[in-house]
Amino acid sequence: MTRTKTARRALAAGLALSSLLLTTACGGDSSGDASEGDADALRVGLLFSLTGPAAPFGISERNGARVVLDDINANGGINGQQIVIVEADDKTDPTEAAQQARKLITQDKVDVIIGTTAGGNTLAYAPIAAGLKTPILATNGAIGVTDKANDFWPWIFRSAPSDLITIKAMFDQVMSEGKSRIGIFAEQTAYGDASVKYLEELAAEEGVEIVDSASAAVTDTDFSAQATRLRNADPDVVLLVTGATALGVGITRAIRQGGSDVAIWGGIGLAQQGFIDGAADAAEGVHMLAMNDWNNPSDDEKELLALLEAAGETGTSYEAAGANGAQVVAAGAEKVEGEITGEKLRDAMTTVCDLNTYAIGESVCYTEDERDGMGTDALTMLVVEDGAFATYTP
Repeated sequence: MTRTKTARRALAAGLALSSLLLTTACGGDSSGDASEGDADALRVGLLFSLTGPAAPFGISERNGARVVLDDINANGGINGQQIVIVEADDKTDPTEAAQQARKLITQDKVDVIIGTTAGGNTLAYAPIAAGLKTPILATNGAIGVTDKANDFWPWIFRSAPSDLITIKAMFDQVMSEGKSRIGIFAEQTAYGDASVKYLEELAAEEGVEIVDSASAAVTDTDFSAQATRLRNADPDVVLLVTGATALGVGITRAIRQGGSDVAIWGGIGLAQQGFIDGAADAAEGVHMLAMNDWNNPSDDEKELLALLEAAGETGTSYEAAGANGAQVVAAGAEKVEGEITGEKLRDAMTTVCDLNTYAIGESVCYTEDERDGMGTDALTMLVVEDGAFATYTP
């Protein structure tokens, strides 16, 4: 989709060409010197799963955020100051996420954290960040992350579509295609549990039947029992509620090896090349929701792709989530007068609206009462054809 770039280009036009890039990078336990730069400079922590099971997503999110921030710095920074960037790896572990977040805030003195990759990890560190008055741009869709019942809610923003959006979009699509007997395969995580519960609510509202719901731990490797259960339940569609590539690959192969040609839909977490490579022929015909269509990019996505390629990277899966976070932070920081603090930045980001980003969709919008800034227009639909993702147009 081609969109106007007024807000984004206005942001870039306001940045005067400046001096040396002042960035720091620390991976995991290593630490760079984050003390450089003017007191008024924006200091951004990038906290992602760079190792562990969620690394394929975390690395893509980090790449998306990093190239956007580097591009802003190359064009003069924010209000004449270079952005100081500090990276950290939560190793796909909630405890590590909490530890790294505390270090980013108390030692590296960041004003904001973009991340992290897994919803459970965000929930683990968000209370720490809120207690230290540091806003968060969460790059995952976990439903509980933006629940207003959380004490940390005033400090949280989301830069990816909520699972409330993606799960309903997937459900609505299969309903529109006449499916009425739904099978579910879910990962045994907070994300999987919350999503299955939501699907059950949607099914009850529509009067359709969930014929069976199978699940597996993210460390499991044998899915024959779950595939047999689902096949015996005779669904006309199976919804894959997992962002773990290994689980998506494993259950898809097991279903096809059992001789079933049932329709399969996956969420945005599986829309990456690793799924096709792992599932091989079994991936053919599988449908997915996605944040990006890298094989048929919009004009906006082409701009992000150009930044990625200039940095030696490419579009793989979740780069838009990191890029969105970086653009929102930059737009908020531009509104802050004088020294940037977490509290000033939080307040400024609640006024960021009609911001056109590099992602699919019309714009991102936050308010004091709304921290899920993206809607269904931020999603696209894909289908695997001839070993590659293709745009799916029903």
